[in-house]
Amino acid sequence: MSQNFVLHFTTRIGFEKKSIPFPSSSSLTFIDVITEVCKKVGISQQSLSLATPGGIVLVASDFNKTVKQIVEEYGTAFEIIDQGIVGSS
Repeated sequence: MSQNFVLHFTTRIGFEKKSIPFPSSSSLTFIDVITEVCKKVGISQQSLSLATPGGIVLVASDFNKTVKQIVEEYGTAFEIIDQGIVGSS
């Protein structure tokens, strides 16, 4: 039986911080969740990076894991990093 999790994604632009709770089934592939989160925050998947609040950055192979595997390994909270704006002048 599939377990449900609420994942929490945070974006930050300057001093503005936005939190996005995202209910998800544990059996979904994490990339499916990421696709929907990208649509909600308006960034492309190509420029997306995710990190835990402790600073651990997820790698491309993590996105192919199930939500359950991600939660067991990293927890439920993630910072969204838009690589499209990092280092822009």
